[in-house]
Amino acid sequence: MNRRLVACVLAVCVLVTASSAPLAGSVAATVPLLPGEDSATTAPFGQVSRTGGHIVSTERVHERGITGDGVAVGVVGASFEPEGTSLDGQVAGHRRAPDERGTGEVSVGPQRRADGRHDTAVAAVVAETAPDAELYLAAVGDDPTPEEYERALDWLVANDVTVVVDAGSYFASNPETNERITAAAERATANGTTFVTSAGNYANSQWVGDGPADGWVNFSNETQGNRLAGGAVTGGEVSLRLSWNTSADYDLYLYRERANGPDPVVAKSVRRQNDSAEAWEAVDASVPRGRYYVAVDAYDANRTTTVDDANESANLSVDRRSNASANRSRNASATRLRLLSSRHSLEHAVSNESVVAPATGEGVVAVGAVDTDSGRIAPYSSRSDSLVDVWGPATVRTESGTLEGTSAAAPYVAGTAALVASTCTRERRPGELVELLRNSATDDRYTPDSFAVVEATRAVEAAERPGPDGRSFQCHDTE
Repeated sequence: MNRRLVACVLAVCVLVTASSAPLAGSVAATVPLLPGEDSATTAPFGQVSRTGGHIVSTERVHERGITGDGVAVGVVGASFEPEGTSLDGQVAGHRRAPDERGTGEVSVGPQRRADGRHDTAVAAVVAETAPDAELYLAAVGDDPTPEEYERALDWLVANDVTVVVDAGSYFASNPETNERITAAAERATANGTTFVTSAGNYANSQWVGDGPADGWVNFSNETQGNRLAGGAVTGGEVSLRLSWNTSADYDLYLYRERANGPDPVVAKSVRRQNDSAEAWEAVDASVPRGRYYVAVDAYDANRTTTVDDANESANLSVDRRSNASANRSRNASATRLRLLSSRHSLEHAVSNESVVAPATGEGVVAVGAVDTDSGRIAPYSSRSDSLVDVWGPATVRTESGTLEGTSAAAPYVAGTAALVASTCTRERRPGELVELLRNSATDDRYTPDSFAVVEATRAVEAAERPGPDGRSFQCHDTE
């Protein structure tokens, strides 16, 4: 029987164990603005302005007649609402999400189960970057199963798309489910499709560190609590994911902070790991407004320690105060812990290696966001020493409004890839396109902390001339 992860309040969450479990916690990787609201520096539709410097624009490319003609681009999202928008004449196919009866059938009528504004805006960025490209919209719903995600990609591949873009991130409780999503993206790449996705907006929402052999995890010095939203009052949905790399047993707790303690547990995940159980815990809860923090306990990290499981309230150190009762003895441990909060920032965060599925896949093009004013990596943008392939503009203005975050950067890069592909007389392998985009990226500031951004004009120009070896960037067959 497939068991779904159920949002919980004051209770242990039901665990996702089946391989076809839905991706509870799939999140659009975006920092949205209201439709029609301008960015800090305005620019014409389809452009991104960078104060005092280069304009990242497609205008020069379009004036030359390079518009993505003959290229098909697939867009994956929860749902789309293209009717009555600028996308109307550009959508060649629209695969809707399964109906609400859960039969697996793909409905043909209008669906409004999910708010389609975000994904429609993502498609609009592609459309305005490559206005003559054909768009295939593949909706997978709010909580797609891995099978549904795979079917959507199979449909896109069957329609011979050259580029696929998914501007979402996935947070299944079970890491295996995330791996299946990533594997589906890798298969699309292996079939010759350039798969572009958001690196994610989780630089401030991840913590990585060593796990103790016993006691509460220290997030910073003697701080055993990691506040959500920096300790500000918050509420609503909370999604937490904890994973590690050994057979140790750790437990995940969400506490509500009270001025006069003890702080009550409002949600927890306390699966008992053993040699066959997977090393993860997950909490999905809906909580009233208040101040909350996360705590992680080493239940049996060295297989010799047993800790009382009656942790229904605690006075943990969330202000770097040493607490003898909470800060139990610690031994050296090889365990590496990773904590992700998909809906809230963490007070103690580690930004590096904060990329999430499917951007972790081999051959998948992970796009980070660069602030359009400073030229620096956007503070929220996920980053990695090895997994972020290219950087795109953090702000894109379209006819329907302004989109921000890696959800803006990814479709701009995908649209640019479509422009490059449309100039080529021979088929380009995904790896070649990525190399071209990376090497033609523009940094007009040349400061130690500025980053090069994919730029359509430079990318097309690079595609039209030979590289240093005479072949690397050529898009045309040579005699």
